[in-house]
Amino acid sequence: MINLPTAYHGPAYLYENFIVNQNTNDFDIANFGKLDEWTNNIQGTGKLTKQGQGTLVLSGNNTFAGFTVNQGHLVLTGENKYSQKSHINGGTVTLKNLKLFIRYQ
Repeated sequence: MINLPTAYHGPAYLYENFIVNQNTNDFDIANFGKLDEWTNNIQGTGKLTKQGQGTLVLSGNNTFAGFTVNQGHLVLTGENKYSQKSHINGGTVTLKNLKLFIRYQ
């Protein structure tokens, strides 16, 4: 069963790799292609890939595998612990008011 009020705030678990493709068009009446904020704490074994020109804000405390930014803007405002490497291939990442745990190998 889906908990719609919770689902509105973004995923809570990434079971596998997840691609977010934020593009604006005439059908995007809520402007999620331009700006979307996920406030849930996201866990899981999957990685997040950000594509498209929009801005995605992750404001929860996240412990999923990691992220790749190919386009657009990713904003991290919570506490983030990723189990794998993250990549910025294009676009930008902004870190705000957060704890970021970096493991260098």
